[in-house]
Formats: sequence, structure tokens, C-alpha cells
Amino acid sequence: MSENNRKDFDMEEDPFAGVPDFDPALGWGDEEIYDLVLSARDISCLEGRTDISADDLISVSSHFDVEGKHEKAALCLTKAAELGDVLAKYYLAERYEDGKGVVQDYVKAAELYMEVSNCNEILIDHDFYPKSWSKYAVGSFYERGLLPDSTMEKAVEWYLRAEKEGSNEAAYKLAECYHSGKGVKQNYDMAAEKLYSAHHWSNGHDARSFTLAKALDGKTETHQLYICKILAECYLKGIGTDKDEEKAHEYHSKAEALEAKLKAETEAWAVSLDDDERPW
Repeated sequence: MSENNRKDFDMEEDPFAGVPDFDPALGWGDEEIYDLVLSARDISCLEGRTDISADDLISVSSHFDVEGKHEKAALCLTKAAELGDVLAKYYLAERYEDGKGVVQDYVKAAELYMEVSNCNEILIDHDFYPKSWSKYAVGSFYERGLLPDSTMEKAVEWYLRAEKEGSNEAAYKLAECYHSGKGVKQNYDMAAEKLYSAHHWSNGHDARSFTLAKALDGKTETHQLYICKILAECYLKGIGTDKDEEKAHEYHSKAEALEAKLKAETEAWAVSLDDDERPW
């Protein structure tokens, strides 16, 4: 660069003069929304504005939460939900469930969860699936008697919907229901099936299969084998419970004994067949 050009460059006005400092917690353009909502008692200050998106409002709500202004955060999410944003509806449902920034209202929370669960969008938020959790939450409300028309049958109905979305939490609940006959006809084999499926869906992070150890009673030996293997892993790794090597060894030994017995029975059955009757 020549000396003259350098002088010209130095004399140029700062292109960023007057531009507010960037706040990574808010993002560009969010400051105005933040100031508006901060000074308002409701969301009427946002009415009629077409330059504010639901994503903007969700972003600002997060900032209000960091500052402990949960009522303001709820106002932003309410507006975003009114704009039809499904994730905003989910976040708002959580607030009505917990009473965070709003008056706790399980009926309102359930209504919002139902809207989320019935949407046609594929929702994934940081490896989290709001649709499946919404269905599980509604089932949980029905099971706990938090809704006016609560029944265990309705709880099971929503748990089944959540299970189809891949909710391992719902599958565990269904295992408990089938084992105890709550909301469904008692069925030990179905309890074992749901337990086994849920364990695999959970990828070993939040399994609660140890709570169903009693579900071994009345099941086929094949299902008992599956469950004993799961329980051994849960106790060995502390999945859903405290680590307990003694319990892990107990269920591992049971699984080995069952496996040996089933293998011996299969071999004895094979020996009893004529050559042309064997499947191999």
C-alpha cells in the first residue's frame, strides 16, 4: 500500500461508528425487543410489528431467564407461541407445568403439550424431541390425576403415543402398567417386552428397569433371561440406580443359569428329532 493510499485509509470514517456493541447473549437486533419488553407490563408493545420473529422472541426470553426475569421471558414466549412457533409452545407448556414466570396451570400446560404433539413438523432441539416428550408429559398428567378427566386408561393411551415417537420413558411406564394391570390388562410378557425395548432406546443413560425386578414373576424363561441381563447391566454401571456389584453378580448368575438351561433344552429337543425333522 502506498503512503498516499495509507493516508486516505487512515482518514476514512470508522464504518462501525454508532453501531452498538454486539452482545452474543442477544444477537443482532434483539436489543430493541429486549428494551421494549423490559419496559412493558404485557406484550401489547409488540402488537402489529412484523419485524420481530418468533426466533427473536425465544432468544430474548433466554436472556430474561438468565437475569431471573422469568415473567418477561414468559411474555416473549407467549408472543412467539401466538405467532405459531411450536417450540415456543413447548417451552411455554414447561413453564405452566412448573409455574415458572406464570401461574402454575396443568390444564393449560396439557393443552400446549397436545398442540405440540399434534403438529406435523419434525422437531429436534439439541438432540431432544419435544413431540415425544409432550406426549409423555400428557400421559404423566393423566396418571397423576392432574387433569379434570384423568384416568389411567387415558394415561396409557398417551404413553403408547409417546412410545411410538421413541420415548423410552413412556416405555418404562407402560412396562409398569402392564406389570401391575394399571389402565391395561395385566400382562407379564408385555411388561417384559416394553422393559426390554425401553432399555435399548435409553442407550444406558436413564434406564429404570431395576424398579421392575419383581416383574420377573410369571414370565417365560426367555423373557426372564432378557430382563436378568438388563438388570445386571443396570446394577453394574449404576444405570437408574446406585452401583451394586453384588446385585449385578446375582442377576448375571441368574442369566447364565437360564441361558444354560435354555440351551440344554434346545439341544435335547434337537436330539429327539429325526434327521429329516431338524431345522438345520
